[in-house]
Amino acid sequence: MHRSGTSCVAGMLQASGAASAGPAVRNWDNARGHHEALALVRLNETVLARSRMNWITAPADTRDVTVRWTDEDEREPERLLGTPIDGRAPLLKDPRMLLCLPFWRAARIPFHALGVVRHPAAAAR
Repeated sequence: MHRSGTSCVAGMLQASGAASAGPAVRNWDNARGHHEALALVRLNETVLARSRMNWITAPADTRDVTVRWTDEDEREPERLLGTPIDGRAPLLKDPRMLLCLPFWRAARIPFHALGVVRHPAAAAR
């Protein structure tokens, strides 16, 4: 997932008019930003922790991993997905969402997913 170009794509979508879902995380390693809403990152980190996973040491095979969340956690995707920003649907970008996919698929509000695929050799360069 790292160095796949998701921040670049999210930046292009925002520059084209997509709405950011709130204050974004700022890190030292990407001056333009990762375009990851702080509330979204915190929610995904919470779900990962409840599932005994974390972003740094993600399991190689998630088929046998049970993603766990509480009723309180479950309300947050509804809020994040269902709160229009200037009349537009919010852009929610966080690579952790891949690890939490069952949690996001359980949301009652439909959403569109966009995947960014980059050849591993290009990412390594």
